[in-house]
Amino acid sequence: MGGEVVVVMDMKTLSKYHDTMKQVERDTEILQNLRSRASPASPVLDGVPHGSGGHADRTAFLATECAAMEEKIAELEAQAAAELEQLERFISGVDDERAAICIRLRYIRFMPWSEISEVLGLWSASASRKIVSRYLAHSN
Repeated sequence: MGGEVVVVMDMKTLSKYHDTMKQVERDTEILQNLRSRASPASPVLDGVPHGSGGHADRTAFLATECAAMEEKIAELEAQAAAELEQLERFISGVDDERAAICIRLRYIRFMPWSEISEVLGLWSASASRKIVSRYLAHSN
């Protein structure tokens, strides 16, 4: 018995890497917003006394949130790397060249189905999706 692992894929499983990368993108944007708010505000130089302590507490709170978001992004990036490796391993075993190209362009390069069909010179915008659907139906 060989130690070869058979990877079974469906459209939902193929999409995991894309979904994880979208979450990284959203969380990175949130982190950037948190960082911009965490920098201390410019002092108001109007000669009127203002309360103290508010800015330091807010900055500390936002710094804590930034650290938590950085940790979450690092975990998501590690998850995405594992999903990409699984996807690459699956594609390397695809024996239908057009299906392999469609899967790579859609699920690793994030191209729309219509663009993939155009690149491959296929007859309709949804043809590339149908190629992948048929391949997955017959391979599972």
